[in-house]
Amino acid sequence: GQAGGDLISLYAEIQGISNVEAATALGAKRNDAPKTVHSVQKIPVETVMPIPPPGNVIAPKFKKDSIIWEYRDKSGNLLFYVERYLKDGKKQFRPHTFYKEVGWMNKMWPDPRPLYGLNKLKPDRPVLIVEGEKAADAALKIVSKTYDVVTWSGGANAFKKTDFTPIYGRKILMWADADKPG
Repeated sequence: GQAGGDLISLYAEIQGISNVEAATALGAKRNDAPKTVHSVQKIPVETVMPIPPPGNVIAPKFKKDSIIWEYRDKSGNLLFYVERYLKDGKKQFRPHTFYKEVGWMNKMWPDPRPLYGLNKLKPDRPVLIVEGEKAADAALKIVSKTYDVVTWSGGANAFKKTDFTPIYGRKILMWADADKPG
């Protein structure tokens, strides 16, 4: 259950610090780094909601041939991106979240995470919950006259990290993936 998908996040997990603090600490350990750095200052990291307008913020760098999904709040303001691309023939997912102190980071939105499709919810309609943004977009094309369609970020194992309060009290149909996690 430990994190650590890259060296910085692994170091952060082992030390119990944020990725920003880990990057700072590892930079200080380099041979050419100033020798006077002995400790890492705690840097509070907060997401920005919504993201500032594109003229004020440079967009994150996406890989070539990526599919990008935008997570938006109920008013349509951009919150974060999820990027899907292929690496060695396998699906890879990378979140892009804007943090006030450091800009774009390849880090997931903090829990509880918003639903994908919040900005498309209509009042008093039943909701179809599917697994994955690709499935949500496909389902919306088929059932948009009957259902609002939403999903959560992070796959089947991240279901509990999501804020489902925007759809409480509605009739819900869940359509799981036909795999073991689903």
